[in-house]
Amino acid sequence: YGPYSAAYSGNSEGAVVNFATAMPTKFTAVVNETGSAQQFKLFGTDSSYANSSTSVILGNKQGDFAWRLSLNHEDAHSQPRGYQTSTTGTAVNGAQTGYKYQANTGGAVGSYLGATNLIHGVSDNANLKMSYDFDPDTRFTITSGVWTGKTDAGVQVFNGTTAAQTQGFNTATTSSAFTQYQQNYMNGVSLKTIGDKDFTWEANVSNFFTDMNAQRWSNSLSSDGQMPSNVAGSVADYKGTGWTNADLRGNYKIGGNEGSHLLSFGAHYDYNRLNFEQFR
Repeated sequence: YGPYSAAYSGNSEGAVVNFATAMPTKFTAVVNETGSAQQFKLFGTDSSYANSSTSVILGNKQGDFAWRLSLNHEDAHSQPRGYQTSTTGTAVNGAQTGYKYQANTGGAVGSYLGATNLIHGVSDNANLKMSYDFDPDTRFTITSGVWTGKTDAGVQVFNGTTAAQTQGFNTATTSSAFTQYQQNYMNGVSLKTIGDKDFTWEANVSNFFTDMNAQRWSNSLSSDGQMPSNVAGSVADYKGTGWTNADLRGNYKIGGNEGSHLLSFGAHYDYNRLNFEQFR
């Protein structure tokens, strides 16, 4: 379950990765844009799926005060991750119209009714970090961030006139057709010594809070991909989930910079809450 050390909490099982983000020492502006597109063709699917990511970083240092603002926007489309199949039905009058009949692996000759689990996700992230040096040895830092996201997964019913299409097109809806809205906040403060010294210390407190994490899905879809009016859907919400961490740490270089040993000691506190509600 983890080392239960003063440096890391009990749930830090396996490896631990420490990230240290530098504050700007002068005015800084960075803009980055990446994108990709793929053409996907299989059975009745023949489409192009695009993905893009845009990020902006601004920052500056004025005297003892420094700040850094980072913004990120992502928009991604996935190819179909599954297909609805049928092992019954034959082509009308022997003609293969609309979509091609295929032999299901290990089964009888059947048909592919449509593509499922086409995922589209959009997310935005904003993070502001500010620091102030009270003196050459002590720095106070505030970090605040918000992340929002919307993910939906849909289906694509293949067109055509076949006997197989008289069957209902029901999907495993939790993986094939759903919509999810998310919004999370994170805030933290830090007070620590800076510079190369024999003894350094730091105190950190942070909180992560889920303001919205609601997933909505139907229990089945009709042959045209719509939710029937007589079938109840479901909503799952994790609003209120979050955690708070607090760390106090000291480091002492035995023998100064020429020494080969470092003594680290401190204390850690964490509080976690899982809140979950589901409605039908």
